[in-house]
Amino acid sequence: MSYNISMTPSNSTNFNIRDISSIVQEAVVHSKNGEFDKALKAANNGLAIQGADPRMQADLFRLKAIAYNQRGKHLEALEAIENGFKIQEARPITQAELFRLKASIHNKKGEYREAIEAADTGLAIQGADPSTRADLFRQKAFAHNKKGEYPEAIEAANEGLKIEEIEGTHPIMRADLFIQKAIAHNKNDECSEAIEAVDNGLKIQNLTMSYIEKFKALKLVIEKKEIAAAANAISSLSNLLFQI
Repeated sequence: MSYNISMTPSNSTNFNIRDISSIVQEAVVHSKNGEFDKALKAANNGLAIQGADPRMQADLFRLKAIAYNQRGKHLEALEAIENGFKIQEARPITQAELFRLKASIHNKKGEYREAIEAADTGLAIQGADPSTRADLFRQKAFAHNKKGEYPEAIEAANEGLKIEEIEGTHPIMRADLFIQKAIAHNKNDECSEAIEAVDNGLKIQNLTMSYIEKFKALKLVIEKKEIAAAANAISSLSNLLFQI
């Protein structure tokens, strides 16, 4: 699929760059406050302005996609994302964020191959925000785990954890990456590595109680699997010795 189709805004003598800037900021504030209906209205108002800066139009499509996504309207969110892709002048940081949203939505819909493709395309963009790159790796790791591709999930999680800029600033992002890594190792019967990933996750500063409980529950599952494997090995050895 191509994402470099030109979308040239119509010319208008009524355009005022301060108007569109204020509308973008309005949509951002509403989105951060969880007021997604208001964010959507603001984004649509901004997109109705003829002759607007295409970079801001791309930002408005991004905000529109976020609002739809949060309301559970995934098809509408994907449509907004595709419209954002059509704007050649969009900033790299906006383009990467659009692919992050696309990957997230495909994961929610169980479309894991499409999620991986979106994540890979977003990761190929130069100039993306480090937190966006980390989330693209998180989305990719999640999708690979769901597809049973555990080595690929581990690789994606490790790449996300290498991004130094998110250390100390995005504890939940790092926690999710460690969780995906632990799940992949566990599914791949690498219990020691899975427990190590959980223990590293528990070392994250400012971790919420819900994530601490997630890590503890995951560690318990892994330890039970490890104990069961050891018991099976002992049983097999005992049977062998009895045969001797």
